[in-house]
Amino acid sequence: MPSQHYLTLVRHAKSSWKDDQLADIDRPLNKRGRGDLPGLSARLTQKITPPDLILLSPARRTRATAEPLCAAWPQVEVRLTPEIYEASLAQLLALVVPQLAVTRHLMLIGHNPGLAELAQWMTGHPVDYFPTAAWIQLGWPAEQPLLSGCAQRLLFDYPKLHRSSL
Repeated sequence: MPSQHYLTLVRHAKSSWKDDQLADIDRPLNKRGRGDLPGLSARLTQKITPPDLILLSPARRTRATAEPLCAAWPQVEVRLTPEIYEASLAQLLALVVPQLAVTRHLMLIGHNPGLAELAQWMTGHPVDYFPTAAWIQLGWPAEQPLLSGCAQRLLFDYPKLHRSSL
């Protein structure tokens, strides 16, 4: 069976806008975001294999989102990567491409709209809904160059899929 590359994109959990004096990069998670973290990390760690590397935005909300994943996967290298914060599609591609030469499974924990744009570019299909605490895993043959439309969406998950409708 041919080997695969995997890219898992995780959008940070819901953040707080309560303190308008805080810089955007310093905003913490709000109550819903903190409540979504256990399910987010449990589903990720149960459904995917640990990544080889996690690239993480330095924003407070992304670091808080990453904490339970880092605890579950202590062997995984994590790199704070300032370029992910407010990154465009082109900037994210510039980060991802070099890592694919040395990793089989890369995870990015960051922000929209960049993550959704990257998923859309890689799959060639619109990503109309990528809410906070969502994650998507993409896969493509390792011998395939990274081109628009090269990847398949393997898994997609977000908190509302798991909330009861009472």
